[in-house]
Amino acid sequence: MVQGNLANPMVRKTNFSAIDTTSIMMYFMPAEMNIERIEIKPNSKLSPLDKPFAFLNYPFLESTASIDPTVNVPSSNATIGIEGEFKDAILSEFNEGDWDGLTDEFTRWSLNEKAKAVAAKIHAERENAKVEAPSVEGGQAVLA
Repeated sequence: MVQGNLANPMVRKTNFSAIDTTSIMMYFMPAEMNIERIEIKPNSKLSPLDKPFAFLNYPFLESTASIDPTVNVPSSNATIGIEGEFKDAILSEFNEGDWDGLTDEFTRWSLNEKAKAVAAKIHAERENAKVEAPSVEGGQAVLA
């Protein structure tokens, strides 16, 4: 846990967005303390990427307004990079006033992004294995 969260912050699991070193969820860390040598400064404010994730994950039942007037469902989808059927489904749930449905669709998008990331990792590992595996010619192993 410590290794994954502190010593190597850029490799840790994410919510399938780009790593946001300005996120309020990042731990303060001098560059000397992590493998990537990236300084993560102390932060007490929501970053531009924190706001749409919070808005879509924790919607207000009484109101659809955010404290920040620039954060709304369409801008959150655009900032996070939600497109296609997922964007349409989230907007549909929002227009129907169904916040539970909206968060369900956002979760569906998140799971789909995870599945794509896992598939890409498996594909890359297979490609690397092909490159690293010795070929056999006439019974003799030949390194590529």
